[in-house]
Amino acid sequence: MSRALVIHGGAWSIPDAEVEPHRRGVAAALDAGWAVLDQGGSAMQAAIAAVEEMEDDPAFDAGIGAFLNAQGQVQLDAALMDGSDLSVGAVAAISRVRRPLRLCRELLGAEHVLLVGPGAEAHAESLGLQMCAPERFVTGRERRRHEQWLQERPTSARGAFERGAGPGDTVGAVALDHHGDMATACSTGGIPGKPPGRVGDSPIPGAGFLVENAVGGCCCTGWGEGVMRVGMARTALDMLAAGQTPKRAAGGAVNALATRVDGLAGCILLGHDGKAGIAFNTDRMAYGWRGDAAAPHAAVADRGGSTLFALGDPLCKIRG
Repeated sequence: MSRALVIHGGAWSIPDAEVEPHRRGVAAALDAGWAVLDQGGSAMQAAIAAVEEMEDDPAFDAGIGAFLNAQGQVQLDAALMDGSDLSVGAVAAISRVRRPLRLCRELLGAEHVLLVGPGAEAHAESLGLQMCAPERFVTGRERRRHEQWLQERPTSARGAFERGAGPGDTVGAVALDHHGDMATACSTGGIPGKPPGRVGDSPIPGAGFLVENAVGGCCCTGWGEGVMRVGMARTALDMLAAGQTPKRAAGGAVNALATRVDGLAGCILLGHDGKAGIAFNTDRMAYGWRGDAAAPHAAVADRGGSTLFALGDPLCKIRG
């Protein structure tokens, strides 16, 4: 069975000065995930390794460097899904769990799929997982971004998104291992200035992510409220199951988002055969992929003059 790994580092108006840090971060995450697959590790282990690498990179809106909410606090969302049995573990609105995906993994196969806030943190403590002070995730860049948000206070997250102020650096991965098993992982700090307790699409199966061994896996990034309204990950997988290529299915899901709710987002899609598709309608998206028959590739793509970019479109400009 061919192995494959596709990851994303967010879809938004990534500023010129942040393009190279995003490309380097995606490349490092791709290497971390592939090293696991290369050593015979599982798709789940590879997806976690790739995403945790990006959580530790302050270039991204996940873990260290996460956006701050309206009160200047970090609140993290994360999720895992196993394509072999459809088990899901997800957490939201947490700020003291050092490795959110470790808590998600403890929930795989458990009675409850999604835990939030203090209850999720208490459960992590009961399991002996590593905890930390919320300040562990806060960076000077995000303090400055929050001060700017306080001055401008955009009327909507979508409006801020269009101006390039975020949101968009949610990180995610979809992996396929040598057994044919698939898994997806995603992690985010949400959107700048979000109301305390706001939860986006990232921990919601069928919206921000979905994976099934017999079909493939999808992970989304962008305007979470729109992604949830159209069930974007489910839309992509349904198109893949109906015979669309990963490229066309990813593009179709983004088009459905744009058409139905005027949404801005991107997604990565990996078929059960290891073929990948990437699409977005934001200004830029950071992504990477690797397979047994494909050399590692990490880049930041510009949408160019098109309204939608799908992997391989001639209008796309690749940075890096």
